[in-house]
Amino acid sequence: MIDFACDAYGSPIIAVSNLAAHTKDLLANPKCSLLVAKDPEDRTDIIVTIQGDALLVDESNMEAIRTAYTTKHPDAFWVDFGDFQFLRIEPKVVQYLSGVATASLASGEFSNK
Repeated sequence: MIDFACDAYGSPIIAVSNLAAHTKDLLANPKCSLLVAKDPEDRTDIIVTIQGDALLVDESNMEAIRTAYTTKHPDAFWVDFGDFQFLRIEPKVVQYLSGVATASLASGEFSNK
C-alpha cells in the first residue's frame, strides 16, 4: 500500500525512501505495477492496475511534482527528508476489473502499444 498523486499528465507519482528495499529494487529494475482500489476491502468495486516503469522525477519538474503530491497528501511532511525522492510511474498497460467476487464482471485493458 502506498500513497500516490498524479502529475499534470495523469501519471502516478510516488514518494519513496532511499533506505527502503523496494526503492533499491525499483532503481535497479523500474518495472512495477500499482493497484488502485477505491476501497481495498470492497471486492465489488472497480479495481485498476497500472503496469509501467517507475522513473526518477527530473529535477526540472521537481517543484510541480512536489506540489501535486503535497496537495493530495498535505500531511506528507516527510517528503522533504533527505532520503526521499519522487518516482513517476510511466504507464504501459492499464487494466480494469469491475465486480470482483460478484455475478457481474467487466474487465478490459488499455495499452500504449
